[in-house]
Amino acid sequence: MGQLPHLSVHQITRKYGDVCGIKLGNVFTVFISHPQLLNEAFSKTTVSDRWMGEIMGALSGGGADMVFMNYGDQWRQMRRYANHDLFNTKRLAQIRVEHMEQVVAELVDDLKRCAAEHETCEPSILIPESNAELIFRCCFGLPQEREEGFAESRKALLDITFWAFENASATNPADYLPLLSFLPNNAVGKAQEVAADRDRLIDDLIDTVRQRPGRNANAPTCLLDVMLAKQELGEVDQPTVRYMMGDMLAAGIDTTAQTLAWTLLLVANRPAVQQRIHEEIDAIAPGEEPPDYAKRGELPYLEAVLLESMRYRTIGPFAVPHKAVEDTEIDGFRIPAGSQVLANVYSIHNDPRFWDRPDQFIPQRHIGVEKSERKKYSTLVPFSVGRRQCPGQNFAMISMWLHLTRIFHGFQLSPSSSGLLPEDEVFGLTVSPKPYKLTVTARH
Repeated sequence: MGQLPHLSVHQITRKYGDVCGIKLGNVFTVFISHPQLLNEAFSKTTVSDRWMGEIMGALSGGGADMVFMNYGDQWRQMRRYANHDLFNTKRLAQIRVEHMEQVVAELVDDLKRCAAEHETCEPSILIPESNAELIFRCCFGLPQEREEGFAESRKALLDITFWAFENASATNPADYLPLLSFLPNNAVGKAQEVAADRDRLIDDLIDTVRQRPGRNANAPTCLLDVMLAKQELGEVDQPTVRYMMGDMLAAGIDTTAQTLAWTLLLVANRPAVQQRIHEEIDAIAPGEEPPDYAKRGELPYLEAVLLESMRYRTIGPFAVPHKAVEDTEIDGFRIPAGSQVLANVYSIHNDPRFWDRPDQFIPQRHIGVEKSERKKYSTLVPFSVGRRQCPGQNFAMISMWLHLTRIFHGFQLSPSSSGLLPEDEVFGLTVSPKPYKLTVTARH
């Protein structure tokens, strides 16, 4: 498949069709490359289990977390907690005010320092650190007095999370050729050790938050407080609380950070796009104070830039693998039981049937008339579709909106050297840009 397998799969599926099967070793793998067929397939309970290799199995506790748990009663219960308790509108508004906006303000201060000292900034470092702090604070709240080990646990847990990002996509031949399972694989053993350390650290943090003086189950200050209230009512056990917090860290840190890194790069390379963003923001926030979240609907072009970034540079080209638990038919094709089923998100986002000039960055395609002329099914699927669609979508969009509005309200971004920044892709657990540097100029 090469260093960029999504490009190879794109060429194969363009030739062989929207439902295309490929034998990867002993694993029959089906790529679905049409949004309507994808929604049909991923709405079926027979294609709602997860396929995972040994490394991801070790990191997920053998599929004990919500992301990799097979479809069933326990998964539906965890999903209800995510939708109704962690990510409801009221809860998101609370953590936005109490945590998100504070963390993004700290990033703005870092950028002000870079601008004042005429230093370049490296989004590949600053953005993941900011986003990790944001998600960590939303999950576990602010440390209190006498919680000396809190900062150390935070750093260790984030180090483990970043290790997982770097290694979860590592090739394990035994996943596709079981006869090779006798070969030693250090990555699998290391993943088991890392998972054990992660579980211990999260349990320690859970205990720390549970013992905070004055903690009130009826007045949660972070997402863990919400789950602890459920645990105290006997609705969930300790492993469920642990895995819900682990999923927040694993699912949110890298995906959001890479989307933001791509967006900043793409805008820095396109001065006309950046100028229009600045003009739109200045119309509602002309002074030193950034736009209020209540005015999010008054920044349609900024929102369109974010949506186009998620289309133009798809960070999850195949999303999270599904598994067919029994023979299933999609568009007249039989998907055998046990097949790995992948959403070919990259191809959907780059298909001229759904997007005019898909190889060009055109934010306005997401605004007004062009948006209203779309098909009934969504052709923009960065959070996947169906029963396993990402429950943290609204959380991620709020976080990214805050980052982008604060950055573009306060700064002009430009490549640190003459010429355009490279927009080449690096394939991993997510598709990221190559590390790059920006020159930051304060606007106020």
